[in-house]
Amino acid sequence: MVTPNRKTRQDDSMMPSSMMQDLFTKATSLGNSGRSTPTATAARSRFSGATSKTTSFLASLNPVRWGRNFTTGLSDRPFHKESSMSKSASNPNLTACNKEKARSWVREQASRFLDMHSVCENSGPPHPAMNVLSRLTQVIQKLQAQSSESLSALEELRSIVIESDISPFEVNHSGLIRAVLQYLTHLDTSRDQRLRAFLHVFAGLPVDSCHCGHPPLWNPSHMSALVNKLSGCVSQLEQFPVKVHDLPAGTGAGRGGNTSALKFFNTHQLKKSSDPGGGDGEMAGGKVRRVTTVNQTGRVFRQITAVNRIGRVVRRITAVNLIGRVVRRVTAVNRIGRVVWRVAAVNRIGRVVRRVTAVNRIGRVVMCNLQRHPECNNLKQWKGGTVKIDPLALVQAIERYLVVRGYGRLKDKETGDSDDDNSEEDIDDTLAAVVISQGTARHRLQFMMGEQLLPYSMTVYQAVRQYSPTGNDQSETDTDEAPLGNSGVWVQTHTIFYRPVPEEESSVNTKPGSSCTTGRKGKGTSTKANTRGRKGDDLWNEGVVPPLQSPLSPFLQSQLPDFVTVQDASLEVLCLLRVLCALNRYWGTLYPNIDYTSIISQQEFVNSKVAAKASRQLQDPLVIMTGNLPSWLQQIASACPFLFPFETRQLLFYATSFDRDRALQRLLDATPELSSSDSQERVTPRLDRRKRVISREDILKQAEHLMQELATSRALLEVQYHDEVGTGLGPTLEFYALVSREMQRADLELWHGERTLPGNNLLSYVHSAVGLFPVPLGRSAKSSHVARVKSKFRFLGKFMAKAVMDSRMLDLPFSLVFYRWLLGQEASLSLPDLAQVCPEVHRTLAQLQGVVRLREALEQDPNLSTGDRKERVERLGLDGCPVSDLGLDFTLPGHVGVELRRGGRDLPLTIHNIEQYTKLVSHWFLLEGVARQMEAFREGFESVFPLAQLQMFHPEELELVFCGGISSAAGWDVKSLLECCRLDHGYTADSRAIRFLFEILSLYGRDEQRQFVQFVTGSPRLPVGGFKSLSPPLTVVRKTLEPNMNPDDFLPSVMTCVNYLKLPDYTSLDVMRAKLGVAAREGQHSFHLS
Repeated sequence: MVTPNRKTRQDDSMMPSSMMQDLFTKATSLGNSGRSTPTATAARSRFSGATSKTTSFLASLNPVRWGRNFTTGLSDRPFHKESSMSKSASNPNLTACNKEKARSWVREQASRFLDMHSVCENSGPPHPAMNVLSRLTQVIQKLQAQSSESLSALEELRSIVIESDISPFEVNHSGLIRAVLQYLTHLDTSRDQRLRAFLHVFAGLPVDSCHCGHPPLWNPSHMSALVNKLSGCVSQLEQFPVKVHDLPAGTGAGRGGNTSALKFFNTHQLKKSSDPGGGDGEMAGGKVRRVTTVNQTGRVFRQITAVNRIGRVVRRITAVNLIGRVVRRVTAVNRIGRVVWRVAAVNRIGRVVRRVTAVNRIGRVVMCNLQRHPECNNLKQWKGGTVKIDPLALVQAIERYLVVRGYGRLKDKETGDSDDDNSEEDIDDTLAAVVISQGTARHRLQFMMGEQLLPYSMTVYQAVRQYSPTGNDQSETDTDEAPLGNSGVWVQTHTIFYRPVPEEESSVNTKPGSSCTTGRKGKGTSTKANTRGRKGDDLWNEGVVPPLQSPLSPFLQSQLPDFVTVQDASLEVLCLLRVLCALNRYWGTLYPNIDYTSIISQQEFVNSKVAAKASRQLQDPLVIMTGNLPSWLQQIASACPFLFPFETRQLLFYATSFDRDRALQRLLDATPELSSSDSQERVTPRLDRRKRVISREDILKQAEHLMQELATSRALLEVQYHDEVGTGLGPTLEFYALVSREMQRADLELWHGERTLPGNNLLSYVHSAVGLFPVPLGRSAKSSHVARVKSKFRFLGKFMAKAVMDSRMLDLPFSLVFYRWLLGQEASLSLPDLAQVCPEVHRTLAQLQGVVRLREALEQDPNLSTGDRKERVERLGLDGCPVSDLGLDFTLPGHVGVELRRGGRDLPLTIHNIEQYTKLVSHWFLLEGVARQMEAFREGFESVFPLAQLQMFHPEELELVFCGGISSAAGWDVKSLLECCRLDHGYTADSRAIRFLFEILSLYGRDEQRQFVQFVTGSPRLPVGGFKSLSPPLTVVRKTLEPNMNPDDFLPSVMTCVNYLKLPDYTSLDVMRAKLGVAAREGQHSFHLS
């Protein structure tokens, strides 16, 4: 009886043979429709080579494979533009047709499945899964009603998450995500209470906001389980595309079969010329005889003398380009002979091009039609015809090209300027060079494709791929794109509109290369200018502290921020995870009397699948260099940085914040295997370098001059010292370390902390166990002193931004509150944050807050008479001393000259004004007293690059961004050192000297570690990841000596530029320890030949 039943059910559930055969035939015919011969059909059919009908059938169900099968047939033909265009035009329609067929079949099978199994369920006992779904439905209904039963609903939800095996599919499609999100974010008077109820159920926190002390039911495991379940939902739903390029043979760019993307990149990388102005614009306009070219070197060619690659002068004479072909009557021959004038030229891939303007190193140019915006009538109309633009040129290069030709000047209605004035033929190379060298104080033109405003820092290739209707004929999820994009990018002409920058934006946006949206700096400045007077008067005259902004508020939204424009099924789950991450970090704002830390580790919010996609995307050199990162990556990383580990976000930061060569250099540092291949495949970024020779005397003053000159330059700063032969990375890292030390001098009066006097040094320095934070300035501070302090902080902003841009490490241990200022979170700083600035004052104020709570309890006690209540209140104090006898007034503790309000020196502290006193002290320490210094710091920083770029980091991670790894015992054990260090030239892992060295290093304390690292590298700090992230790795070699020399008589020496330690083969452990200590202490601050 059992066997027939099983067979019957199996037959019913199987697809009819006729239907399967029909679908099979259609898929095969679709796959063969592009074949040219029956032989090719038989040999190359996807289905004829399958091992079984099941495999063939499953393969046929994928519509993408049907479409790709069609294109595979096309690839067997010789390449022609016509075939490429026909493929591009037909493939989307074919894929859509196949997808619809697949959907119809799936719907039919699903209906049959429901009809078959729903009868069995209705006639028998309910399945256990149905019980879970029923409970889940009840939870959702209670949460949506937001009734008094919401607490029990949350407890039921916790039980389902912890005890039952609920799948991500059930969570996604049950409506639970939306119900919980609405419950947590709906703005009304009871939202904080709902948040506390949620935290009570999933973290064991109290429901009462007035609770004091450690939560008795603390249990973070439930929150961890919920986050893991939601992370699984994201992994199931998300469909973020990854664009990875691996060039096959025959693309026209390679030199043979199996050409890798790295080879392609190396052979097609364009070289930048140095920017005379030291600004952002590596690329500017070029021109050849009424045929306009925007190349990447920023030079203008028009019947002028040029110097070719081997330094010979060529002027309208016969020249031989790189591949040995003769070209007559050339205007100029550059590195690949790409600029010619009215003659035939042969480019790198061997094709003949007549009357060309330019052939760049990838053999292609983007053809653009520049047009004045239809709504603009006060600029000249471009009449230069089609513009051929280097695809790696930035949008700001087009602006410079137009500006030097007079197209950035507004027409004067009175003088009647016409569009024919100042033809571009009147502009020669000299004028263009002069204009470009002056730099751009502000942007004059905006550029648009359709309705989309183009950022100045975007490459033309990226702009065309993303915004041009003729260049973007692929869907966002198509990851099998050609390495150089579809043919529409290169064949079609793309229209770019230009218009003048609005006055309000041109006055704010002064940084070259920045986008035309108003930055945080400009916005914050205007807000402060408008509100400081009113708030300042209330604060100074009445002692009224401005209300705090909750750090939770920006995250308690039912949707992701507006800048997230990508569409994906996982966005709702990501929004809920964003809310939970904010609760995890800032739940203490809901409990004023509890000292709080994160409920669970930040690492638990990282999604391994999304992080792996981002990491893979950021390891593609072609994507980095073309700026063609998918839009989702930066948007999701900005809105939900918790999804990615720090290393991934740091690589993304360099890929999106600075120039492409810096991004590539950072990629090589993070992935050494990319640069460890042979010379033909090696990827080499080409960064301009500016070397300056300075004296070690008064190094801080010289550093200020250097930052004034070079902070905004895109070139790498390299430092050499007078009378020292050493140059390169080591002296430069030491320069940043020495200036960091000088900025901590006590005589500068910049920092809050204790004065220390190290060794025999006559200078004292500021030290703070919780990190450096500006010392408060009072309202009555001398203007000259305020100006000097602001000048130092302005320099510090430039110095830190330049260090980050050049990937140099600082040695400045800042307070966590300092980094919160950098991220614009100062408005939410409150009393608990004072512990990260002045722990002693924080403890006292916390005790005073306890006195306030006792006073409120006495005032609300109905059992006390008025007289008793007043008497008991007056006796309240600290350690048995009444508050009035503490001798405190309304001046800042430790800073007698800083009054908290007008006349504060004459206003004593009493039991009745404690609350105002604690708020004022916190406000002056954290905000009012340091606002001028921090605004000056921001001004200096944003002159190099926008602070908004740091928003993808948490405050505690900025220490790693600016200063590298924190010294600790981790990574200094013998095993780790063996794995991270390279042993060469006489030493192996079994050598006696190596065993001695690693044993000594493993026993070093923090100060000895700093001395050794500075001796070897030039900086007292290691990069994030310790020795394993050192680039190049620490190499230990045997110091060569004459046979008659005793190694115990010599000190070790180093080559800091390559982290190279020359270690004599000492006879004992004690001798090596002594010699290393002497070398590390005495061998610093000088770079000579060893």
